[in-house]
Amino acid sequence: MKVKAKCPKCGHVFEVEIGESWYNMGFSIACPKCGYQFPINMYGQIVGEVKPQKQKK
Repeated sequence: MKVKAKCPKCGHVFEVEIGESWYNMGFSIACPKCGYQFPINMYGQIVGEVKPQKQKK
């Protein structure tokens, strides 16, 4: 799933793709701008599901 996260330290907004179970467990991610780690489910917002790509033959 796609999650839009906002870093609570520097305010940087970015999108990340993670599994739904990681989101539900409160998995921590690091801000790509300042490196601060925070739980994605407290500072993230689900923006969509990532659908598996179909294999082309």
